Amino acid sequence: MSGCSKEISKEDAKKRAQEIADHEVKLEDFKKVHVEAVEEKKVEGEASDFQNTKQVMEYSTNDKWVHSYEVIESKEGEQTIKREEESWAYQEDGNYYTVERVNNNGEEMKAYNVYQESDEGWVAEKILFDAAFSLIQTGAFGGLTGKEALKELIKTIDGGAFDGLNFDLKYFSSGEGNLTVEGKKVDTKYELFGYKGEVTSTVKAGWDKYVMAENSETSEGTLKNADNKEVKFTGSSKTTYSYEVSVTKPDLSGYQQGGLN
Repeated sequence: MSGCSKEISKEDAKKRAQEIADHEVKLEDFKKVHVEAVEEKKVEGEASDFQNTKQVMEYSTNDKWVHSYEVIESKEGEQTIKREEESWAYQEDGNYYTVERVNNNGEEMKAYNVYQESDEGWVAEKILFDAAFSLIQTGAFGGLTGKEALKELIKTIDGGAFDGLNFDLKYFSSGEGNLTVEGKKVDTKYELFGYKGEVTSTVKAGWDKYVMAENSETSEGTLKNADNKEVKFTGSSKTTYSYEVSVTKPDLSGYQQGGLN
């Protein structure tokens, strides 16, 4: 975060948030981006369930390379489920690659397509490659700007309608393009795995140079189900943003050519 932040009023925070929301940030401004989000949810007591997710979106336009990864692991009752999805699109030695890997509870499928400008159908193939490339790039960019989060923040500052949500927030800024929000959020209608109740969260979100710089939350509460059975809920989430990436490419020896069936 740049500069020295100081606490500001709700009114000034709303103005700063609107300035950041209105500021134009272009996709081409970012040559290297790494966005990683980790989230954990767990209930303990009458039931013992959890849900953990990790998402990574990264790219380097200089290296003509993009990569995305997502893993979801959850347990509900006696069933544990784990699913991984990973994809790449990159250019190497005059070839253009789109690569996919899916692992669903241990059953793995891996496939790739490779294109060359000399291919007879290159015009159509280039569209497929560009689409795979831009999907990850624009997905990462959407989270990076935090525009949607800012819109929700402005509503919060205004006291807008948030069904079941109460906020006690403080606002800090070091100047133009910079805003940090931190405090507590109470969700009186939280629901997970069929259990409902009140969850209190400590939250922090920050923008710097008109883009997201940090985003984290830790939560806990007591939930009950329809049979009045009680569980303790704990959760955490954190998103990190970086402008350096390590370009890695898959070993295609274990992949089938032609895409996933």
